[in-house]
Amino acid sequence: MNRRVASAMCVGMLLSAPSISTAQTREAESQATVSGTVESVDYTSRTVTIRGQQGKLVTVDVPPNAKRFDQIAVGDSVTATYYDRVTVRLKPAGEPAVDRTVEPITTPTPGALPGATRTRQRVTTVTITGWSPADKVVSFTGPNGTSYSRRLLDATDPQIVEGLKAGDRVDVTRTEAVSVF
Repeated sequence: MNRRVASAMCVGMLLSAPSISTAQTREAESQATVSGTVESVDYTSRTVTIRGQQGKLVTVDVPPNAKRFDQIAVGDSVTATYYDRVTVRLKPAGEPAVDRTVEPITTPTPGALPGATRTRQRVTTVTITGWSPADKVVSFTGPNGTSYSRRLLDATDPQIVEGLKAGDRVDVTRTEAVSVF
């Protein structure tokens, strides 16, 4: 099978707003696309790390309903579309960690051609590993040890933005998405 088959797969992740409907209205401003070479694949956690054309590493979650995930290999050229925004909720001391999934929904793709995007949300407790207030990029490690960097939504509470620092435990809402069009 041709390794470039993976480049046709559109995979994504949204670390996002509190509801899928809110995420959909911000879809255009939140989507990012990276084209590059697969640096690593974690088949158990369903993550792919891609080195983009400028050399930056991006890790994306691949939803369970993405076809042919098992065919992606290190060295493949791929294009992934993912959601690049996150809101955070600070965890009060002593509050237990969460890792739960909200049932998936399917949204038709606008336009004349048939298509749809299937999304599901996952709320997880993560640890902040880095924070850049100038460009609002937060880096964190998820429950399976995978590292991510994403931008905060502009609507994030300014008090949270001011006090955010490495080492904070926060909850993020991640929306995994697969688009077919």
